[in-house]
Amino acid sequence: MARPLTSGPVAGHLIRLTIPSIAGFLAITAFNLTDTYFVSRLGTDSLAAMGFTFPVVMVVGALASGVAMGAGSILARAFGAGDDEGVKRAATHGLLLSLTLTALVGAIGLLTMRPLFLAMGASEEVLPLVKEYMTIWYAGSIVVMTPPVGDSNLRATGDMIRPSIVMIICAVGNVVLDPLLIFGAGPIPAMGIAGAALATVISRGFGMAATLTFNIRAGLIDKNLETIRKIWKTWLRILFIGVPTALTQLMPSFLRAVLTAMAAAAAGTVGVAAVAAGGRVESVPLMVAWAFNFSILTLIAQNYGAGRADRVETVRRSVLTISLVYGALLAAGIWFSAPSLVGIFSDDAEVVRLSTIYLRAAFLSSFGVLILTWTSVTLNAVGRPMRSLALNAAATGLLMIPGAYIGRLAAPDAPFIGMMAGLACANVLSGVAAWYVGKRRLLSD
Repeated sequence: MARPLTSGPVAGHLIRLTIPSIAGFLAITAFNLTDTYFVSRLGTDSLAAMGFTFPVVMVVGALASGVAMGAGSILARAFGAGDDEGVKRAATHGLLLSLTLTALVGAIGLLTMRPLFLAMGASEEVLPLVKEYMTIWYAGSIVVMTPPVGDSNLRATGDMIRPSIVMIICAVGNVVLDPLLIFGAGPIPAMGIAGAALATVISRGFGMAATLTFNIRAGLIDKNLETIRKIWKTWLRILFIGVPTALTQLMPSFLRAVLTAMAAAAAGTVGVAAVAAGGRVESVPLMVAWAFNFSILTLIAQNYGAGRADRVETVRRSVLTISLVYGALLAAGIWFSAPSLVGIFSDDAEVVRLSTIYLRAAFLSSFGVLILTWTSVTLNAVGRPMRSLALNAAATGLLMIPGAYIGRLAAPDAPFIGMMAGLACANVLSGVAAWYVGKRRLLSD
Protein backbone atom coordinates (compact mmCIF):
# COMPACT_ATOMS: atom_id res chain seq x y z
CA MET A 1 0.00 0.00 0.00
CA ALA A 2 1.06 3.61 -0.63
CA ARG A 3 2.48 5.77 2.18
CA PRO A 4 -0.18 7.72 4.15
CA LEU A 5 -0.54 11.42 3.38
CA THR A 6 -0.28 12.43 7.03
CA SER A 7 3.08 14.15 6.67
CA GLY A 8 4.80 16.34 4.12
CA PRO A 9 3.59 19.51 2.37
CA VAL A 10 -0.17 19.67 1.82
CA ALA A 11 0.11 21.68 -1.41
CA GLY A 12 2.55 19.16 -2.88
CA HIS A 13 0.22 16.29 -2.05
CA LEU A 14 -2.74 18.05 -3.66
CA ILE A 15 -0.84 18.66 -6.89
CA ARG A 16 0.63 15.15 -7.00
CA LEU A 17 -2.76 13.56 -6.41
CA THR A 18 -4.68 15.74 -8.89
CA ILE A 19 -2.51 15.68 -12.02
CA PRO A 20 -2.92 11.95 -12.83
CA SER A 21 -6.68 12.15 -12.27
CA ILE A 22 -7.14 14.91 -14.85
CA ALA A 23 -6.04 12.60 -17.67
CA GLY A 24 -8.49 9.95 -16.52
CA PHE A 25 -11.47 12.27 -16.36
CA LEU A 26 -10.66 13.80 -19.75
CA ALA A 27 -10.62 10.23 -21.07
CA ILE A 28 -14.12 9.62 -19.69
CA THR A 29 -15.29 12.86 -21.31
CA ALA A 30 -13.95 11.54 -24.61
CA PHE A 31 -15.77 8.26 -23.90
CA ASN A 32 -19.13 10.03 -23.63
CA LEU A 33 -18.56 12.30 -26.62
CA THR A 34 -17.58 9.28 -28.75
CA ASP A 35 -20.88 7.55 -28.01
CA THR A 36 -22.89 10.67 -28.88
CA TYR A 37 -20.94 11.33 -32.08
CA PHE A 38 -21.26 7.85 -33.58
CA VAL A 39 -24.89 7.36 -32.55
CA SER A 40 -25.74 10.72 -34.13
CA ARG A 41 -24.56 9.26 -37.45
CA LEU A 42 -27.40 6.73 -37.25
CA GLY A 43 -30.06 9.41 -37.50
CA THR A 44 -32.37 11.53 -35.36
CA ASP A 45 -34.39 8.63 -33.92
CA SER A 46 -31.27 6.88 -32.63
CA LEU A 47 -29.90 10.08 -31.14
CA ALA A 48 -33.26 10.76 -29.49
CA ALA A 49 -33.30 7.20 -28.13
CA MET A 50 -29.90 7.75 -26.54
CA GLY A 51 -31.18 11.01 -25.10
CA PHE A 52 -33.88 9.10 -23.24
CA THR A 53 -31.26 6.82 -21.71
CA PHE A 54 -29.19 9.68 -20.26
CA PRO A 55 -31.32 10.30 -17.12
CA VAL A 56 -31.24 6.60 -16.20
CA VAL A 57 -27.51 6.33 -16.85
CA MET A 58 -26.98 9.52 -14.84
CA VAL A 59 -28.93 8.23 -11.82
CA VAL A 60 -27.09 4.89 -11.83
CA GLY A 61 -23.80 6.73 -12.26
CA ALA A 62 -24.61 8.95 -9.27
CA LEU A 63 -25.42 5.85 -7.21
CA ALA A 64 -22.11 4.27 -8.19
CA SER A 65 -20.25 7.48 -7.36
CA GLY A 66 -22.02 7.65 -4.01
CA VAL A 67 -20.98 4.12 -3.07
CA ALA A 68 -17.46 4.89 -4.29
CA MET A 69 -17.32 8.08 -2.20
CA GLY A 70 -18.66 6.30 0.87
CA ALA A 71 -16.25 3.37 0.62
CA GLY A 72 -13.36 5.71 -0.21
CA SER A 73 -14.02 7.96 2.78
CA ILE A 74 -14.14 5.03 5.21
CA LEU A 75 -11.11 3.36 3.65
CA ALA A 76 -8.98 6.53 3.66
CA ARG A 77 -9.76 7.23 7.30
CA ALA A 78 -8.81 3.65 8.22
CA PHE A 79 -5.67 3.96 6.11
CA GLY A 80 -4.63 7.16 7.85
CA ALA A 81 -5.23 5.53 11.22
CA GLY A 82 -3.06 2.53 10.27
CA ASP A 83 -6.04 0.14 10.50
CA ASP A 84 -5.15 -2.43 7.82
CA GLU A 85 -8.11 -4.64 8.70
CA GLY A 86 -10.46 -1.68 8.34
CA VAL A 87 -8.91 -0.83 4.97
CA LYS A 88 -9.54 -4.33 3.59
CA ARG A 89 -13.02 -4.43 5.06
CA ALA A 90 -14.05 -1.14 3.45
CA ALA A 91 -12.56 -2.11 0.07
CA THR A 92 -14.00 -5.63 -0.04
CA HIS A 93 -17.42 -4.78 1.35
CA GLY A 94 -17.68 -1.76 -0.94
CA LEU A 95 -17.17 -3.96 -3.98
CA LEU A 96 -19.70 -6.47 -2.66
CA LEU A 97 -22.22 -3.66 -2.18
CA SER A 98 -21.69 -2.46 -5.75
CA LEU A 99 -22.30 -6.00 -7.06
CA THR A 100 -25.49 -6.33 -5.00
CA LEU A 101 -26.86 -2.98 -6.12
CA THR A 102 -25.97 -3.87 -9.70
CA ALA A 103 -28.13 -7.00 -9.54
CA LEU A 104 -31.05 -4.93 -8.22
CA VAL A 105 -30.62 -2.15 -10.79
CA GLY A 106 -30.34 -4.62 -13.67
CA ALA A 107 -33.38 -6.66 -12.64
CA ILE A 108 -35.62 -3.67 -11.94
CA GLY A 109 -34.45 -1.91 -15.09
CA LEU A 110 -35.19 -4.85 -17.38
CA LEU A 111 -38.68 -5.25 -15.89
CA THR A 112 -39.64 -1.57 -16.11
CA MET A 113 -38.22 -0.41 -19.45
CA ARG A 114 -41.47 0.07 -21.34
CA PRO A 115 -43.51 1.92 -18.67
CA LEU A 116 -40.52 4.00 -17.58
CA PHE A 117 -39.50 5.29 -20.99
CA LEU A 118 -43.08 5.81 -22.14
CA ALA A 119 -43.60 7.93 -19.02
CA MET A 120 -40.49 9.89 -19.99
CA GLY A 121 -42.08 10.69 -23.34
CA ALA A 122 -40.53 8.13 -25.70
CA SER A 123 -42.71 7.54 -28.77
CA GLU A 124 -43.65 4.10 -30.03
CA GLU A 125 -41.21 4.65 -32.90
CA VAL A 126 -38.27 5.46 -30.64
CA LEU A 127 -39.09 3.01 -27.83
CA PRO A 128 -37.72 -0.11 -29.63
CA LEU A 129 -34.38 1.65 -30.09
CA VAL A 130 -34.32 2.63 -26.42
CA LYS A 131 -35.02 -0.98 -25.43
CA GLU A 132 -32.29 -2.26 -27.77
CA TYR A 133 -29.76 -0.06 -26.00
CA MET A 134 -30.94 -0.47 -22.42
CA THR A 135 -31.43 -4.26 -22.57
CA ILE A 136 -27.71 -4.66 -23.17
CA TRP A 137 -26.81 -1.84 -20.78
CA TYR A 138 -28.88 -3.25 -17.90
CA ALA A 139 -27.60 -6.78 -18.51
CA GLY A 140 -24.02 -5.51 -18.32
CA SER A 141 -24.54 -2.91 -15.60
CA ILE A 142 -22.14 -4.78 -13.31
CA VAL A 143 -19.26 -3.30 -15.30
CA VAL A 144 -20.74 0.19 -14.95
CA MET A 145 -20.93 0.29 -11.15
CA THR A 146 -17.93 -1.79 -10.10
CA PRO A 147 -15.01 0.19 -11.63
CA PRO A 148 -15.82 3.47 -9.83
CA VAL A 149 -15.81 1.66 -6.48
CA GLY A 150 -12.59 -0.23 -7.25
CA ASP A 151 -10.95 2.99 -8.45
CA SER A 152 -12.08 4.80 -5.31
CA ASN A 153 -10.44 2.11 -3.18
CA LEU A 154 -7.14 2.80 -4.91
CA ARG A 155 -7.47 6.59 -4.67
CA ALA A 156 -8.19 6.35 -0.95
CA THR A 157 -4.69 4.94 -0.44
CA GLY A 158 -3.16 7.82 -2.41
CA ASP A 159 -2.81 5.92 -5.71
CA MET A 160 -4.24 8.19 -8.43
CA ILE A 161 -2.30 6.73 -11.36
CA ARG A 162 -3.93 3.30 -11.62
CA PRO A 163 -7.52 4.64 -11.53
CA SER A 164 -6.60 6.97 -14.39
CA ILE A 165 -5.21 4.00 -16.31
CA VAL A 166 -8.55 2.22 -15.80
CA MET A 167 -10.49 5.20 -17.20
CA ILE A 168 -8.13 5.50 -20.18
CA ILE A 169 -8.56 1.77 -20.90
CA CYS A 170 -12.35 2.28 -20.93
CA ALA A 171 -12.13 5.31 -23.22
CA VAL A 172 -9.73 3.73 -25.72
CA GLY A 173 -11.81 0.56 -25.83
CA ASN A 174 -14.95 2.55 -26.55
CA VAL A 175 -13.32 4.64 -29.28
CA VAL A 176 -12.17 1.46 -31.04
CA LEU A 177 -15.32 -0.61 -30.54
CA ASP A 178 -18.00 2.02 -31.21
CA PRO A 179 -17.56 2.33 -34.99
CA LEU A 180 -16.89 -1.41 -35.38
CA LEU A 181 -20.02 -2.54 -33.56
CA ILE A 182 -22.34 0.30 -34.62
CA PHE A 183 -21.55 0.27 -38.35
CA GLY A 184 -19.92 -3.15 -38.75
CA ALA A 185 -16.67 -4.09 -40.46
CA GLY A 186 -15.73 -7.29 -42.27
CA PRO A 187 -17.27 -10.24 -40.40
CA ILE A 188 -18.66 -7.93 -37.68
CA PRO A 189 -22.31 -7.10 -38.46
CA ALA A 190 -23.70 -3.59 -38.10
CA MET A 191 -25.64 -3.49 -34.84
CA GLY A 192 -26.75 0.12 -34.79
CA ILE A 193 -27.59 1.56 -31.38
CA ALA A 194 -27.28 -1.88 -29.79
CA GLY A 195 -23.65 -1.82 -30.91
CA ALA A 196 -23.10 1.38 -28.96
CA ALA A 197 -24.43 -0.29 -25.81
CA LEU A 198 -22.31 -3.39 -26.39
CA ALA A 199 -19.20 -1.26 -26.97
CA THR A 200 -19.88 0.51 -23.66
CA VAL A 201 -20.31 -2.76 -21.76
CA ILE A 202 -17.22 -4.41 -23.27
CA SER A 203 -14.96 -1.39 -22.76
CA ARG A 204 -16.21 -0.97 -19.19
CA GLY A 205 -15.59 -4.69 -18.74
CA PHE A 206 -11.93 -4.11 -19.63
CA GLY A 207 -11.90 -1.40 -16.98
CA MET A 208 -13.50 -3.67 -14.39
CA ALA A 209 -10.89 -6.38 -15.00
CA ALA A 210 -8.12 -3.81 -14.65
CA THR A 211 -9.41 -2.21 -11.43
CA LEU A 212 -10.03 -5.57 -9.73
CA THR A 213 -6.51 -6.68 -10.69
CA PHE A 214 -5.07 -3.47 -9.25
CA ASN A 215 -7.09 -3.87 -6.03
CA ILE A 216 -5.85 -7.44 -5.56
CA ARG A 217 -2.23 -6.50 -6.22
CA ALA A 218 -2.51 -3.60 -3.76
CA GLY A 219 -3.61 -6.03 -1.06
CA LEU A 220 -6.99 -4.35 -0.62
CA ILE A 221 -9.19 -7.42 -1.10
CA ASP A 222 -9.89 -9.74 1.81
CA LYS A 223 -10.57 -13.20 0.37
CA ASN A 224 -11.93 -14.44 3.71
CA LEU A 225 -15.47 -13.06 3.80
CA GLU A 226 -16.81 -12.00 7.18
CA THR A 227 -20.22 -12.66 8.66
CA ILE A 228 -23.31 -11.18 7.05
CA ARG A 229 -23.76 -9.01 10.14
CA LYS A 230 -20.32 -7.39 9.73
CA ILE A 231 -20.82 -6.92 5.99
CA TRP A 232 -24.21 -5.31 6.61
CA LYS A 233 -22.68 -2.99 9.20
CA THR A 234 -20.07 -1.80 6.71
CA TRP A 235 -22.74 -1.39 4.02
CA LEU A 236 -24.75 0.88 6.32
CA ARG A 237 -21.65 3.01 6.95
CA ILE A 238 -20.98 3.26 3.22
CA LEU A 239 -24.60 4.09 2.38
CA PHE A 240 -24.72 6.68 5.16
CA ILE A 241 -22.26 8.66 3.06
CA GLY A 242 -23.16 7.23 -0.35
CA VAL A 243 -26.88 8.04 -0.52
CA PRO A 244 -26.56 11.74 0.40
CA THR A 245 -23.58 11.99 -1.95
CA ALA A 246 -25.59 10.50 -4.83
CA LEU A 247 -28.41 12.98 -4.20
CA THR A 248 -25.91 15.84 -4.07
CA GLN A 249 -24.39 14.80 -7.39
CA LEU A 250 -27.81 14.87 -9.06
CA MET A 251 -28.43 18.49 -8.04
CA PRO A 252 -26.35 20.09 -10.85
CA SER A 253 -28.39 18.09 -13.37
CA PHE A 254 -31.60 19.28 -11.73
CA LEU A 255 -30.32 22.86 -11.82
CA ARG A 256 -29.39 22.47 -15.50
CA ALA A 257 -32.91 21.22 -16.30
CA VAL A 258 -34.45 24.24 -14.53
CA LEU A 259 -32.06 26.65 -16.28
CA THR A 260 -32.95 25.09 -19.63
CA ALA A 261 -36.65 25.67 -18.95
CA MET A 262 -35.94 29.26 -17.90
CA ALA A 263 -33.80 29.81 -20.99
CA ALA A 264 -36.65 28.55 -23.16
CA ALA A 265 -39.01 31.05 -21.53
CA ALA A 266 -36.46 33.86 -21.81
CA ALA A 267 -35.12 33.33 -25.34
CA GLY A 268 -36.94 30.38 -26.92
CA THR A 269 -35.11 27.65 -28.80
CA VAL A 270 -32.04 29.84 -29.18
CA GLY A 271 -31.80 30.15 -25.40
CA VAL A 272 -32.00 26.38 -24.96
CA ALA A 273 -29.29 25.88 -27.58
CA ALA A 274 -27.13 28.49 -25.84
CA VAL A 275 -27.36 26.68 -22.49
CA ALA A 276 -26.60 23.35 -24.19
CA ALA A 277 -23.58 24.70 -26.09
CA GLY A 278 -22.33 26.60 -23.06
CA GLY A 279 -22.67 23.51 -20.91
CA ARG A 280 -20.50 21.48 -23.27
CA VAL A 281 -17.74 24.07 -23.14
CA GLU A 282 -18.12 24.47 -19.38
CA SER A 283 -17.71 20.73 -18.70
CA VAL A 284 -14.11 20.51 -19.94
CA PRO A 285 -12.31 22.88 -17.49
CA LEU A 286 -14.53 21.60 -14.68
CA MET A 287 -12.97 18.16 -15.20
CA VAL A 288 -10.01 19.54 -13.26
CA ALA A 289 -12.36 20.40 -10.41
CA TRP A 290 -13.83 16.90 -10.47
CA ALA A 291 -10.35 15.36 -10.40
CA PHE A 292 -9.52 17.61 -7.44
CA ASN A 293 -12.50 16.16 -5.53
CA PHE A 294 -10.72 12.85 -5.04
CA SER A 295 -7.48 14.53 -3.98
CA ILE A 296 -9.32 16.46 -1.27
CA LEU A 297 -11.26 13.40 -0.13
CA THR A 298 -8.14 11.26 0.17
CA LEU A 299 -5.96 13.88 1.85
CA ILE A 300 -8.55 15.05 4.38
CA ALA A 301 -9.87 11.57 5.21
CA GLN A 302 -6.42 10.11 5.82
CA ASN A 303 -5.40 12.99 8.08
CA TYR A 304 -8.74 12.96 9.89
CA GLY A 305 -8.32 9.22 10.49
CA ALA A 306 -4.84 9.89 11.86
CA GLY A 307 -6.17 12.55 14.24
CA ARG A 308 -4.34 15.36 12.41
CA ALA A 309 -6.96 18.11 12.77
CA ASP A 310 -4.25 20.71 12.08
CA ARG A 311 -3.59 19.28 8.63
CA VAL A 312 -7.32 18.99 7.90
CA GLU A 313 -7.62 22.73 8.59
CA THR A 314 -4.59 23.40 6.38
CA VAL A 315 -6.24 21.53 3.50
CA ARG A 316 -9.47 23.48 4.01
CA ARG A 317 -7.63 26.79 3.80
CA SER A 318 -5.67 25.62 0.77
CA VAL A 319 -8.94 24.75 -0.94
CA LEU A 320 -10.15 28.34 -0.51
CA THR A 321 -6.97 29.71 -2.07
CA ILE A 322 -7.08 27.27 -4.96
CA SER A 323 -10.78 28.05 -5.56
CA LEU A 324 -10.05 31.76 -5.86
CA VAL A 325 -6.96 31.35 -8.05
CA TYR A 326 -8.40 28.69 -10.37
CA GLY A 327 -11.71 30.55 -10.58
CA ALA A 328 -9.88 33.76 -11.57
CA LEU A 329 -7.88 31.92 -14.25
CA LEU A 330 -11.05 30.37 -15.66
CA ALA A 331 -12.85 33.71 -15.69
CA ALA A 332 -9.99 35.46 -17.49
CA GLY A 333 -9.53 32.68 -20.01
CA ILE A 334 -13.22 32.28 -20.87
CA TRP A 335 -13.85 36.02 -21.17
CA PHE A 336 -11.74 36.21 -24.32
CA SER A 337 -12.14 32.70 -25.69
CA ALA A 338 -15.87 32.08 -25.20
CA PRO A 339 -17.06 33.18 -28.68
CA SER A 340 -14.49 30.99 -30.43
CA LEU A 341 -15.17 27.98 -28.22
CA VAL A 342 -18.93 28.18 -28.65
CA GLY A 343 -18.43 28.54 -32.39
CA ILE A 344 -17.26 24.92 -32.45
CA PHE A 345 -20.80 23.80 -31.56
CA SER A 346 -22.89 26.39 -33.41
CA ASP A 347 -22.57 28.86 -36.26
CA ASP A 348 -25.78 30.69 -35.32
CA ALA A 349 -24.79 34.25 -34.32
CA GLU A 350 -27.49 34.57 -31.65
CA VAL A 351 -26.64 31.20 -30.10
CA VAL A 352 -22.97 32.25 -29.97
CA ARG A 353 -23.91 35.59 -28.36
CA LEU A 354 -26.10 34.05 -25.65
CA SER A 355 -23.67 31.17 -25.01
CA THR A 356 -20.91 33.72 -24.52
CA ILE A 357 -23.05 35.51 -21.93
CA TYR A 358 -23.74 32.17 -20.24
CA LEU A 359 -20.06 31.23 -20.05
CA ARG A 360 -18.83 34.62 -18.88
CA ALA A 361 -21.41 34.76 -16.09
CA ALA A 362 -20.79 31.15 -15.07
CA PHE A 363 -17.02 31.46 -14.93
CA LEU A 364 -16.90 34.91 -13.32
CA SER A 365 -18.68 33.29 -10.38
CA SER A 366 -17.10 29.84 -10.71
CA PHE A 367 -14.98 30.34 -7.58
CA GLY A 368 -18.20 30.22 -5.54
CA VAL A 369 -19.24 26.91 -7.11
CA LEU A 370 -15.75 25.52 -6.55
CA ILE A 371 -15.83 26.43 -2.86
CA LEU A 372 -19.28 24.82 -2.56
CA THR A 373 -18.20 21.65 -4.35
CA TRP A 374 -14.94 21.19 -2.51
CA THR A 375 -16.44 22.01 0.89
CA SER A 376 -19.01 19.28 0.24
CA VAL A 377 -16.20 16.83 -0.41
CA THR A 378 -14.42 17.81 2.80
CA LEU A 379 -17.61 17.15 4.78
CA ASN A 380 -17.98 13.72 3.16
CA ALA A 381 -14.34 12.97 3.89
CA VAL A 382 -14.85 13.37 7.65
CA GLY A 383 -18.13 11.45 7.66
CA ARG A 384 -20.63 14.34 7.68
CA PRO A 385 -22.63 13.69 4.50
CA MET A 386 -25.95 15.10 5.74
CA ARG A 387 -24.35 18.49 6.25
CA SER A 388 -23.00 18.30 2.72
CA LEU A 389 -26.44 17.38 1.35
CA ALA A 390 -28.15 20.15 3.30
CA LEU A 391 -25.58 22.69 2.10
CA ASN A 392 -26.06 21.75 -1.56
CA ALA A 393 -29.85 21.58 -1.28
CA ALA A 394 -29.92 25.05 0.25
CA ALA A 395 -27.52 26.45 -2.36
CA THR A 396 -29.52 24.99 -5.25
CA GLY A 397 -33.07 25.48 -3.97
CA LEU A 398 -32.74 28.70 -1.98
CA LEU A 399 -30.05 30.60 -3.88
CA MET A 400 -29.31 29.43 -7.43
CA ILE A 401 -32.79 28.70 -8.78
CA PRO A 402 -34.44 31.71 -7.10
CA GLY A 403 -31.48 33.89 -8.10
CA ALA A 404 -31.82 32.98 -11.77
CA TYR A 405 -35.61 33.44 -11.64
CA ILE A 406 -35.45 36.81 -9.90
CA GLY A 407 -32.76 37.96 -12.33
CA ARG A 408 -34.97 37.03 -15.29
CA LEU A 409 -37.92 38.98 -13.85
CA ALA A 410 -35.73 41.97 -12.98
CA ALA A 411 -34.57 42.39 -16.58
CA PRO A 412 -37.72 42.13 -18.77
CA ASP A 413 -35.91 43.69 -21.75
CA ALA A 414 -33.01 41.21 -21.52
CA PRO A 415 -34.34 38.21 -19.56
CA PHE A 416 -31.52 35.81 -20.52
CA ILE A 417 -28.86 38.26 -19.34
CA GLY A 418 -30.84 38.87 -16.16
CA MET A 419 -31.16 35.14 -15.53
CA MET A 420 -27.42 34.60 -15.83
CA ALA A 421 -26.59 37.66 -13.71
CA GLY A 422 -28.91 36.38 -10.99
CA LEU A 423 -27.33 32.94 -11.16
CA ALA A 424 -23.82 34.42 -10.94
CA CYS A 425 -24.73 36.35 -7.78
CA ALA A 426 -26.23 33.19 -6.29
CA ASN A 427 -23.06 31.24 -7.10
CA VAL A 428 -20.98 33.75 -5.16
CA LEU A 429 -23.36 33.64 -2.18
CA SER A 430 -23.27 29.83 -2.27
CA GLY A 431 -19.50 29.92 -2.03
CA VAL A 432 -19.62 32.31 0.94
CA ALA A 433 -22.17 30.09 2.70
CA ALA A 434 -20.08 26.99 2.01
CA TRP A 435 -16.96 28.63 3.40
CA TYR A 436 -18.83 29.55 6.58
CA VAL A 437 -20.23 26.01 6.98
CA GLY A 438 -16.82 24.47 6.38
CA LYS A 439 -15.17 26.75 8.90
CA ARG A 440 -17.81 26.22 11.59
CA ARG A 441 -18.90 22.63 11.05
CA LEU A 442 -16.11 20.59 9.46
CA LEU A 443 -14.58 19.31 12.69
CA SER A 444 -17.46 19.98 15.08
CA ASP A 445 -19.28 17.10 16.71
